[in-house]
Amino acid sequence: MAKKPSKLATGCVIITTIIAATILFVGYPFHSPTALKISFVAFTNDATSSFLAVFTVTNESSKNITFEPCKPQLKKQNVWSKLDFSGGDMTNIPAHTNVTFTIPLITNCEAWREPVFWAYDSTPSKIENIRGNIKANLYFNWLRISRGGWPRYYNGIYSTAEDHTIFSPEITNNPVK
Repeated sequence: MAKKPSKLATGCVIITTIIAATILFVGYPFHSPTALKISFVAFTNDATSSFLAVFTVTNESSKNITFEPCKPQLKKQNVWSKLDFSGGDMTNIPAHTNVTFTIPLITNCEAWREPVFWAYDSTPSKIENIRGNIKANLYFNWLRISRGGWPRYYNGIYSTAEDHTIFSPEITNNPVK
């Protein structure tokens, strides 16, 4: 009689461990979408041009990242302009380092911000690909089921190239005129 409760308890512990491991495997972020940070440093006056805005981009991850400063996004009548990815040159930034860049100061709007387009240099590992396929299949099958469809397996649905965009803090018109 005493063996039945211990088998039941052992079974519950095993099932709970499997569920917890699955949740951690699917939910743990290998690549973080917040690994790159941008911050506004200051305004400067270059001898060859007018005022410039100085920004610092910091790679907080343990992997190399490639980033590209985009054209600034303008805010007019409380609406942001369309994002334009044709901006600067692609730049590599090693893990745990930062890079500083400048852009001409924007004065023809209420406020503006500097977008940065970035991606990891390295390709995801096999575990990250498997995890990504599981997450993508769960998501797309949830959509199929919620719309009355049957679930199916999507092979290779996970994109290995995860691109991200971050924005600097909003900068109001230059007070130094």
